[in-house]
This record gives sequence, structure tokens and C-alpha cells, in this order.
Amino acid sequence: MKSFTQNEITFNKYRTASDGQAVSAAPVVVAGQEGVDSNFGGIINAVDIDWNGAVLPDGNIQTAGSVTINTSGELLNLINEMQKEIYVLSAAVIAIGSKVS
Repeated sequence: MKSFTQNEITFNKYRTASDGQAVSAAPVVVAGQEGVDSNFGGIINAVDIDWNGAVLPDGNIQTAGSVTINTSGELLNLINEMQKEIYVLSAAVIAIGSKVS
């Protein structure tokens, strides 16, 4: 495994073709998967995605430091926490604006 950077995000556990096995049939089935929703054409569950140790250089909400993402749960939790912060900041801006008027 090696590191790979894409759009300023570093993936620390990037796998290359030599790390895997060739697939010659579709759909792709991953050992251990619970299954996918065939109505939407998916072949991999979001919980099965390996985010390869992606480092978000400014992703820490409290310190603006880096955050490493390995799982979809970690990524979605970070998005949820960021949304909470956006809501708080928006409410503060509205409150300040109403006092200025």
C-alpha cells in the first residue's frame, strides 16, 4: 500500500492493482457483505467502503487540525458534526443581525 493525494486529501492506505485480485464477472460480490439494494443498482454497501486512511488536513472541528477517515461511519459522523456547527453559526449570525437592525 502507498499514499495517494486527490483534491488535497491524502489517502494513507491506498491499494494499487497489484494489491488486489482481478474480477472477471459482474456484479462484484465482496465477502462478508450483507447485500445491496438491487433496486438502485448498487454493488457495494457504503459501510463496506474503505476510505484508505484519508487525511482531511483541516477537518477537526475543534482545532482545525487533521482528521483521518477510515470508515463511512467516521465520514458521515464528521459531516453531521460539521452540520451542527453550521447551524450554531447560522443562528448566531441571525441573532447578531437582529440586534443590529
